[in-house]
Amino acid sequence: MNVRAAVVTVIFCFAIPVAAQIPEPGATQEKPAQHQPGVAAPHKPGRSASDQSEKTEPPATATAKPDPDPAKEAAIRHLMDLTQTSKLGDNIQSYITDQVRTGLARALKPDTLPKFMDEFNQKFVSAAPASRVTDAIVPIYANAFSTEDIKGLIQFYESPLGQRVVKNLPTVDQQSQAAGV
Repeated sequence: MNVRAAVVTVIFCFAIPVAAQIPEPGATQEKPAQHQPGVAAPHKPGRSASDQSEKTEPPATATAKPDPDPAKEAAIRHLMDLTQTSKLGDNIQSYITDQVRTGLARALKPDTLPKFMDEFNQKFVSAAPASRVTDAIVPIYANAFSTEDIKGLIQFYESPLGQRVVKNLPTVDQQSQAAGV
């Protein structure tokens, strides 16, 4: 996976939901009515009841359930290993370290940079271990997919086609982004 694309994706995942919650200047905020489970949502003017019933999916910004059962969590972690999603934390950590090194190379004396970077890496890795990214993603997968879905995805990614997808998709993504630009 292209590290820059991964970092941009992570930034968008956090920035878009926050930006969507910021009201426009001068806009009055209406408090939305709380939906009660088992009760039909109220009809909104200008929309048919069938239009409203089609939109029953939870919002993308819904919080994930805190802890999936241990078997489901193990399956999710196995899937993340197969798809190399579990390497995302390492990739982000490397990217940030490289950015810090590049920025400080201009500001520090060449003989002090290696010592500073060693200290920085030790503190950075202990304060923000790469495994935290995986830990944060597990509940998202658990919320989005059933145990049967995870097992099906594992079966696919263990297949020869699934392995080809994992191997070739980063290149396809990179070339697609270049074509889009």
